[in-house]
Amino acid sequence: MKIVKHAHDARRGVMGSIVGISKKNSYEVTNCFPYLESGEPDAEKAAEISDDYTYAMLDVLKDVNIDDNEVGWYESCLTSAVCTKDFVNIQLSYQKRFGEHVVGLVYNPLKSLQGHQLCLRAFRLSNTFMDLLEDDEVSVTQEQIRELGLDSSKILEEIPVKIVNSPLNKAFLYEMSKSHDPKESRRGRLTL
Repeated sequence: MKIVKHAHDARRGVMGSIVGISKKNSYEVTNCFPYLESGEPDAEKAAEISDDYTYAMLDVLKDVNIDDNEVGWYESCLTSAVCTKDFVNIQLSYQKRFGEHVVGLVYNPLKSLQGHQLCLRAFRLSNTFMDLLEDDEVSVTQEQIRELGLDSSKILEEIPVKIVNSPLNKAFLYEMSKSHDPKESRRGRLTL
């Protein structure tokens, strides 16, 4: 819900870090926080500021006894194109730093609004793609992808997403759906 709120409040593409528990065959995302937008024109300086912020946030989560294990990152994307150079490079840096069990979550707010269903997909780089890269490569170019002769289905592997809400979230969502009911609105009921 935080990812959805972040994307809708910003009304543009947003990114952030997801934390939780990484199990052998599944990931449990328990929290997230947005990346810091430094406004710094120098890309290296901006990345350094963002990394410092991320480590500080993880320390705060640890101090208040909340899961502080990075299990990936998220972005909102207004198109269906997920396999972009930027997505691949960010996911590559995460998988090199934390291992193959990290994911990139992609939330599409437009599709979610049109279909009235949450459009949230999870991806990681495929083993085939990772095997073709050199061990020391930290970024990938479009030319390299063309030379390798790979299409998006061989670069990214989609991970099924299962959303589980706590009883408190279920109660909140139920109350929210009741407050948007036209029958309730005509009676003049105020729900806070």
